[in-house]
Amino acid sequence: MKKLISSFIVLLFVGFSVHASEKDDLFIQVDLEGASPDECSIMKVKADGSISEFVSASQIFSATGLATCNFGDTGLAVGNDGKVYFSEDDSDNILVADPNGQTRTFVTDTVVNMLFPNTVDWDNGMDVNPVTGTLVAADEDNEAIVEFPTDVAIPIQDPALINILAVEADFEALVTTVDLEGGIAVDNQENIYIANDGSAGVDDVIFKLTPQGNLSILCTQAQLIAGGAGPSVDLDVGMAFDGNLFVADDGDCDCILEIDPVTCDPQILITEAQIGALTGGNADLEGGVCIDTNMNLFLGDDGGSPDAPNIIKVPVANPVIASLFVSEAEIDALYDIISPGGDPQLEGSCDVKRIDTPNPVPTISEWGMIATALGLGIIGFIMARRRMVKA
Repeated sequence: MKKLISSFIVLLFVGFSVHASEKDDLFIQVDLEGASPDECSIMKVKADGSISEFVSASQIFSATGLATCNFGDTGLAVGNDGKVYFSEDDSDNILVADPNGQTRTFVTDTVVNMLFPNTVDWDNGMDVNPVTGTLVAADEDNEAIVEFPTDVAIPIQDPALINILAVEADFEALVTTVDLEGGIAVDNQENIYIANDGSAGVDDVIFKLTPQGNLSILCTQAQLIAGGAGPSVDLDVGMAFDGNLFVADDGDCDCILEIDPVTCDPQILITEAQIGALTGGNADLEGGVCIDTNMNLFLGDDGGSPDAPNIIKVPVANPVIASLFVSEAEIDALYDIISPGGDPQLEGSCDVKRIDTPNPVPTISEWGMIATALGLGIIGFIMARRRMVKA
């Protein structure tokens, strides 16, 4: 009987801890436009390339209160505490998943809207300050950079806790057209790098915002074109930082640029042709750019038309040995089970958990509690029967 009870308890709690995240796990937003109604999901990719679902559509529905969700042009960042912060485009809320995948609202658009004239729209720009642990996000409708504390009770209710680091007028002092639709990245000196998507081939630049609030242009459009990104530059995807800045260009180049954080000096790290040779299709880097602790860059490639989602792994020190890390066939196979007909697409962002965090304490959902009650009831019934037989 002791063995039966202990086996039951082990089986019960194993199911609630296997999804816990680990160092170097990659998280990437997956949009499921083929589902009805629209669904979305966060996929976890381990260092060995194995994939699973980390946050489900039903968890997101529960957090937002909506019956649909959308991960098109949205942001994701992993915090210093291992939590995964991400925006969802139907609600315009920012959500957070703990290292065990349990998902809650971090802040609603209603609270942030109190600070701005326009309704907020969180696009690809999202990162965590590695020094302070605060969440930094780009609001594409108000063209502002916003900072959120991560050490307060959530959901954040008080707009006074939210810090506005730069507003549209600050950017307009440097360029004519402001469109903060691309990515952002924060370095170890708390400098924030911001991609500006410009308009009609104008003002596609990279800004640099210092912790003192000084805003400047790190890379002009002319510099990016001279570095190989031209003739048409389109900075509407994402970027990552680790010593240098790695920026996805979705224009004519469809490539990754490696940029010096002081001098700019853009160089092409991997070309569209190299990416296409790995996937067998056209490059379309709409799924984000992220980097792990071993200086491996990961690219979410949505494959152009038709959509063919793949994840590319690029060793920064030796990009010629870039490889197909997760294939379209693997992604389709996973989501054929999770959301049949969902048509998975990589159109949001990704990030990598870069530190170890304590294993989360397993928790039990309503179904888990029901299973516990049933299991204990069965055990009690067996024990009672044994007593009756002995009597």
